[in-house]
Amino acid sequence: MNTNHFPLDDKELAAALETEDQYAADPRPEHIDELREKLLGRTKPAPQPQPAQPKRRSRVWLIGLPTAAAAALLIMLLSVVSQPKHALADVLAKTRAQKWVHGVMTSTDPNQQNLRFEYWQSPELGITAGQTPQFSRFDDYNLKQSAKYTAETKTIYLVSLLRNDGVVRQPIDAVMRFEIFLMRTGTQFVDHDEVVKGLTKSKVTVDGKSMNEYSFRLVHKKNPQAERPVRVLVNEKTGLLHSWEDKDRGFLTRFDYPDTGPADIYALGIPQDVKLVDRTASSDVTMIAETIKKGRTQFDDYDAIYVGYPEGLAGKLPDMLNLDVKRVRRRGDKFRVDHLLKAKPGVVAPEPDADMHQWWKMNRDNFWSVPMLICDGKNNSFYSLVADEAPIPRVGKPNLEVALRSTSRRSGYPDDRTAPWPHLMPEYASRPHLWTSYEKRTFDFDPVPNDGPADTRRLTIHKPENQVVPEPYRYWFDPEHGFCLRKSESTVISRDKKSIAYVNTEEFDDYAQSPKGYWYPRRVRRTTTNSDAVQVRDYYLDFDVDLHDDLFEPLKLD
Repeated sequence: MNTNHFPLDDKELAAALETEDQYAADPRPEHIDELREKLLGRTKPAPQPQPAQPKRRSRVWLIGLPTAAAAALLIMLLSVVSQPKHALADVLAKTRAQKWVHGVMTSTDPNQQNLRFEYWQSPELGITAGQTPQFSRFDDYNLKQSAKYTAETKTIYLVSLLRNDGVVRQPIDAVMRFEIFLMRTGTQFVDHDEVVKGLTKSKVTVDGKSMNEYSFRLVHKKNPQAERPVRVLVNEKTGLLHSWEDKDRGFLTRFDYPDTGPADIYALGIPQDVKLVDRTASSDVTMIAETIKKGRTQFDDYDAIYVGYPEGLAGKLPDMLNLDVKRVRRRGDKFRVDHLLKAKPGVVAPEPDADMHQWWKMNRDNFWSVPMLICDGKNNSFYSLVADEAPIPRVGKPNLEVALRSTSRRSGYPDDRTAPWPHLMPEYASRPHLWTSYEKRTFDFDPVPNDGPADTRRLTIHKPENQVVPEPYRYWFDPEHGFCLRKSESTVISRDKKSIAYVNTEEFDDYAQSPKGYWYPRRVRRTTTNSDAVQVRDYYLDFDVDLHDDLFEPLKLD
């Protein structure tokens, strides 16, 4: 392998990774002047005896060269950042124009040579397909459905690729991230949560072919310590991607561009007689799943008070230490949870017959509180009191100092994320994720069950691979209240995962409608088979709110 290496600083990343107006093939005159200043300022000429020239050394040196040499040098330097052939975004565009893209991903770890993922994609035909010994997948973006097959279940599952808003869902479980960017229309070559650092470009020869080699580090914006070195080879003659190596994860993908590819999932070698489960059909299960998904994702913005307490306690604040009180604010896909620690001086407990919704609306700012969870839509930031072990003082202001406990990426689909504490949010608590696209789940639907609340529809979820609890969930949905839950049963496994610890039952009641018309429960009663206690959750939602952006930004702590 022969190399001819030269570095690119971080300011030149836009030219190397994306084609933008200022780096177009015919740059604007003012941009040429800007580039001349930057690039010639980096260039150091051979030493020549001449009078000292303050601060304008590079421009004087260029003028001192013969005209042809100066022009050639300037063209060479400008080409490093301005020619589209050096932009990975253009490689992406040219690759996207191919009839078929075929890739084979293997492990660079000598101990994992059996790991292999084969991949086909046709942006023109709207098809992606992938296969390992354990599973196969065929996504058809024209039919807006995905076929998934697992060797363990010997079943093909058809699931929809449509989001709530009718837009086709982009692949999120791609083994090769390159697949995601090919199916989009933009020029972004890396994830929006990552930035590129330390980019270098080299000329290399591989198997007798000249290649442009790009080496860089992908650094997560919110976790700079999480960085991954990447090496990309581009065939200089064809301008197409040759290989992508993720050194940190130990994977190397080599690409080629055949004339044909698979027409369906059976073309990947799946037997024609395997079981087919169609979850794109208009069944009762898919109808319920889509209905409650809309209620979760499109629910109104609100400022709410959550109060949890043992049944039998009036729940009227005789003593704040006996209650679990949270303030929950939601705007779109962002939310924030604050723990109300203690009432400030002057707060008077409500009368026994007081309207608690109005009482909390008037007093929600009259408590000392601390943030526990802030979700900016994509990531969760969890906080805890610095003096977490110390009791809250009965007199005076408590210590409100918090520390960042952990951060995590929000799970779920891009258009239907999960909430880490769904019991605090009534629209999530009453609308569980059913995960109908999960291959190992099966569903039994009973439109007229002989148990549970009247006029409900019962759905039982089966997980055959779970030998301890093959039926972990039973849900009774209420069609009169937008298919929100009226009752749910979930089975909890013991710590050793060998037996059932208890069964958790929740009953939902006192429904109200949001301004958009979505139903939600204002009270939930929870019981367990291992205790006689009854836990109550009350929700007091205020929809007439104006929530500012800074509420949902992670805290800036020293």
